[in-house]
Amino acid sequence: MSELREHAKKRVEELHARGETDAYLYGAEPAGEYSPLNSFFLLKDRASVYNLPENPRRPAAHLKRNYLFSFAASLALTAVSALLLGGGERG
Repeated sequence: MSELREHAKKRVEELHARGETDAYLYGAEPAGEYSPLNSFFLLKDRASVYNLPENPRRPAAHLKRNYLFSFAASLALTAVSALLLGGGERG
Protein backbone atom coordinates (compact mmCIF):
# COMPACT_ATOMS: atom_id res chain seq x y z
CA MET A 1 0.00 0.00 0.00
CA SER A 2 2.86 2.40 0.74
CA GLU A 3 4.21 1.92 -2.82
CA LEU A 4 0.83 2.85 -4.25
CA ARG A 5 0.62 5.86 -1.94
CA GLU A 6 4.08 7.04 -3.07
CA HIS A 7 3.13 6.56 -6.73
CA ALA A 8 -0.02 8.63 -6.18
CA LYS A 9 1.98 11.41 -4.49
CA LYS A 10 4.32 11.52 -7.48
CA ARG A 11 1.30 11.75 -9.77
CA VAL A 12 0.01 14.75 -7.83
CA GLU A 13 3.43 16.39 -8.13
CA GLU A 14 3.33 15.78 -11.91
CA LEU A 15 -0.11 17.37 -12.14
CA HIS A 16 1.05 20.38 -10.11
CA ALA A 17 4.02 20.78 -12.47
CA ARG A 18 1.55 20.81 -15.41
CA GLY A 19 -0.43 23.61 -13.77
CA GLU A 20 -3.19 21.49 -12.21
CA THR A 21 -2.57 23.01 -8.77
CA ASP A 22 -5.96 21.98 -7.41
CA ALA A 23 -5.13 18.23 -7.54
CA TYR A 24 -4.65 16.51 -4.18
CA LEU A 25 -4.88 13.13 -2.50
CA TYR A 26 -7.94 12.60 -0.36
CA GLY A 27 -7.44 10.06 2.44
CA ALA A 28 -3.69 9.60 1.98
CA GLU A 29 -2.74 11.69 5.02
CA PRO A 30 -4.08 11.67 8.60
CA ALA A 31 -7.14 13.89 8.97
CA GLY A 32 -9.37 14.57 11.95
CA GLU A 33 -10.16 11.33 13.78
CA TYR A 34 -8.51 9.19 11.13
CA SER A 35 -5.06 7.99 10.38
CA PRO A 36 -4.52 7.59 6.62
CA LEU A 37 -7.54 5.84 5.11
CA ASN A 38 -7.34 2.40 3.50
CA SER A 39 -8.62 3.96 0.29
CA PHE A 40 -7.44 7.26 -1.10
CA PHE A 41 -8.41 9.26 -4.14
CA LEU A 42 -6.79 11.80 -6.43
CA LEU A 43 -9.25 14.70 -6.57
CA LYS A 44 -9.37 18.07 -8.31
CA ASP A 45 -12.31 19.58 -6.42
CA ARG A 46 -13.80 19.57 -2.92
CA ALA A 47 -14.51 16.08 -1.57
CA SER A 48 -18.25 16.80 -1.35
CA VAL A 49 -18.38 17.24 -5.15
CA TYR A 50 -17.42 13.55 -5.39
CA ASN A 51 -19.94 12.59 -2.69
CA LEU A 52 -17.18 12.10 -0.10
CA PRO A 53 -17.30 13.64 3.38
CA GLU A 54 -15.19 16.80 3.80
CA ASN A 55 -14.17 15.64 7.29
CA PRO A 56 -14.59 11.87 7.60
CA ARG A 57 -15.85 10.69 10.98
CA ARG A 58 -15.21 7.30 12.49
CA PRO A 59 -18.54 5.81 13.65
CA ALA A 60 -16.84 3.72 16.34
CA ALA A 61 -15.61 6.90 18.04
CA HIS A 62 -19.18 7.73 19.05
CA LEU A 63 -20.45 4.26 20.01
CA LYS A 64 -20.26 4.79 23.78
CA ARG A 65 -22.39 7.95 23.59
CA ASN A 66 -24.86 6.24 21.24
CA TYR A 67 -25.20 3.22 23.54
CA LEU A 68 -25.75 5.44 26.59
CA PHE A 69 -28.41 7.42 24.75
CA SER A 70 -30.19 4.21 23.66
CA PHE A 71 -30.07 2.83 27.20
CA ALA A 72 -31.48 6.06 28.67
CA ALA A 73 -34.23 6.14 26.05
CA SER A 74 -35.19 2.53 26.80
CA LEU A 75 -35.39 3.30 30.53
CA ALA A 76 -37.55 6.34 29.86
CA LEU A 77 -39.89 4.38 27.57
CA THR A 78 -40.15 1.59 30.15
CA ALA A 79 -41.05 4.10 32.86
CA VAL A 80 -43.67 5.82 30.67
CA SER A 81 -45.16 2.44 29.67
CA ALA A 82 -45.32 1.33 33.30
CA LEU A 83 -47.11 4.56 34.30
CA LEU A 84 -49.58 4.38 31.42
CA LEU A 85 -50.32 0.67 31.65
CA GLY A 86 -50.23 0.52 35.45
CA GLY A 87 -52.68 3.44 35.77
CA GLY A 88 -55.41 1.52 33.91
CA GLU A 89 -55.73 -1.14 36.67
CA ARG A 90 -56.66 1.35 39.44
CA GLY A 91 -60.12 2.18 38.13
